[in-house]
Amino acid sequence: MTRIRLVFYLCLPLCHPAHSFEIDQFKSGMSRAQVKEFLGEWNFDNVEDAGSDVTLAFDGVKKETNRLFKFYFCNDRLVTFEQSLKGSVKNFVTVTQNYVRQYGQPAKLDAATNVISNGEKSSMSVYWRVRNDFVGLRYVNLPNGEDLSVSWEVSNNCFQAPRN
Repeated sequence: MTRIRLVFYLCLPLCHPAHSFEIDQFKSGMSRAQVKEFLGEWNFDNVEDAGSDVTLAFDGVKKETNRLFKFYFCNDRLVTFEQSLKGSVKNFVTVTQNYVRQYGQPAKLDAATNVISNGEKSSMSVYWRVRNDFVGLRYVNLPNGEDLSVSWEVSNNCFQAPRN
């Protein structure tokens, strides 16, 4: 009987649901090298590391594609994928409405206003819990424009998810 209990307790961690997201080819848990390998198929103008835990993929301003992907890593494993969208209040409301239909009411909401060097920055972030992951939508109004991004995050040991 003791052996059965021991086997049960040893196997218990294996039975927990995996924390994971899969967006196109990008899956949580991928290494930075794997992410960069798949980014080659997307034909971004630039792919660069923006620190020990962030990789950016983006097009030049002349293309006007507004493509920007941000990949956040924890211990060289992908834990957050963020994609920029065309920033506007209309797009924020439309995507929010679509996510409410798909995932239900948000699990978390964060609104903030800050003063930055060239004026005021206002932001609204909305997060949905999808199994053990978080899907986030962030709208930022800046003095010189608007920014909108959607993110997928898994819980990790490097920072608390979801990040604001």
